[in-house]
Amino acid sequence: MIKKNLTHLILSLTFIIIFLGSKGQERVDYRIAVNSNTFIREPGSSNAIINPSIANNIVPGTSMDFMPEPGFGVEAEIMFPINKDFSVGIEFEHLILKGYNNNPIYFNYFASPFSPITDYGQQPLIYNTVMNNLIGNLRYFLMKGNTLQPFIKVQGGVAFVGTNLRYKDPQYRTDIYDPLYARGTKLSTDTKWPVFYFGSGGGLQYRITDKILLYADATISFIQTDIVNGVPNFSYNEVSGVSEHFKTNSITTQVSVGICYSSEEGLKLFKKKIKHSKGFKNRKGKIDKYFPFHEIKR
Repeated sequence: MIKKNLTHLILSLTFIIIFLGSKGQERVDYRIAVNSNTFIREPGSSNAIINPSIANNIVPGTSMDFMPEPGFGVEAEIMFPINKDFSVGIEFEHLILKGYNNNPIYFNYFASPFSPITDYGQQPLIYNTVMNNLIGNLRYFLMKGNTLQPFIKVQGGVAFVGTNLRYKDPQYRTDIYDPLYARGTKLSTDTKWPVFYFGSGGGLQYRITDKILLYADATISFIQTDIVNGVPNFSYNEVSGVSEHFKTNSITTQVSVGICYSSEEGLKLFKKKIKHSKGFKNRKGKIDKYFPFHEIKR
């Protein structure tokens, strides 16, 4: 059902691009930018029931929180003005999120049937997550006509999430231990996880010339997956007696800085071909091949 809904969403965004392109917009803005992303938290993850088999392995003072590290990505967008206050856009993002935990808790995942190890020694961990997103944006400009153009935005789309969870110290990365978890990366045979993606934020544009603007924004995003920090969530099922997948959602922040180019010609995917005649129709409706010089007197 989820994959079916995501397919419908992708087709809808594609239809919007084709529709706006076929309408021959008078102006279209093209934007490219670099971004930096940070994993914030997973609401509800603390509600997971700890597997009794690892209860004695939980060391006081350990933490389930990862410290973020710089991760930079890129993005590109086509923006279509609706009127002087609103614009819509279709955006592609490539995001990278990284983090480490020097004193990790004994995660339920390591007591699940999906963990490659059963003797996890609670060594420092790192994760590296990559997301490729297809997003629709809606912006409201507070002062569109000025040189400085602040705006607020909402967005939604689909994110394709891949991640690696590994020991921070390379000496623990033997064949069986590396990676501790992986999906949608070179270390995994599984594809990236397609999930819904929602966000909101604000930013500004600063006009340099008639066609070039500097762009910056900040976004807080809600992603329907629990593997952004590299660790899938599990909760102990007291009936079955095993740890089962306990899906939660992730919250991230993003800062983007880039440049916009405004094209007055717009995006015309279906241009009408105009046939040019070699001459000019005179008052009698006949084509005069000698135009624009003069009509020949007979």
